[in-house]
Amino acid sequence: LDLQLIGLLELPRSVRRTMVGFMGCYAALPALRIAADTVRADPLARVLVVCCELSSLHLQTGPDDGALIAACLFGDGAAAAIVAGSPEKSAHATNFRIVKDACTVVPDTADAMAWIAAADGFHLRLAPTIATALSDALPALTDTLLGDVPRSHVHWLVHPGGPRILEKIAQTLGLPDEAVADSRTALATAGNRSSATVLAMLADSARGNWSGPAALFGFGPGLTAECLLLERS
Repeated sequence: LDLQLIGLLELPRSVRRTMVGFMGCYAALPALRIAADTVRADPLARVLVVCCELSSLHLQTGPDDGALIAACLFGDGAAAAIVAGSPEKSAHATNFRIVKDACTVVPDTADAMAWIAAADGFHLRLAPTIATALSDALPALTDTLLGDVPRSHVHWLVHPGGPRILEKIAQTLGLPDEAVADSRTALATAGNRSSATVLAMLADSARGNWSGPAALFGFGPGLTAECLLLERS
């Protein structure tokens, strides 16, 4: 994918590339974090972050629960963002500033979510305990991310891993239904597009007339929860 982008975008052959793979649905967040670190080190740098997910390539027709859930829940998608060290003058700039990041790996959950390589492709494993395991870890992680920022003042962009995950997260963090409305809309519109989902949600939310802090959350294998605190001016 990165080699194709160099040709399609006519980028210089000396462009530095970092491929992020096998992180699943939260991969956009470490990619944005790496991009932010890059532009802090080199204020003149411009970093293109691209997430491309082709979940349909892993379609399994078997009757097991994992195959059925994957077929119903996951969708194909791609999204991109440009990270710069200073505000962009472009009319398309969304004016999001990365303020802080935080992450955690939930103990004893390595087998709860996995893509298993087999002769006929990838098989999805999703344990029924995922929602509870994530919700147990999120309060402390959220407090670390937000600090003194009240949860009621935050624009929430939570990766829609599934309806049950969204419901459990909202309940655990004491969020009203409207706080995860963007997540429910994203899931209903195009499904779980893995890492591309949160970037697509960020683009959709940028069309609204609002400002202030935003919390971007992604979840994936590990079980891992990654989050970014953004500020929109």
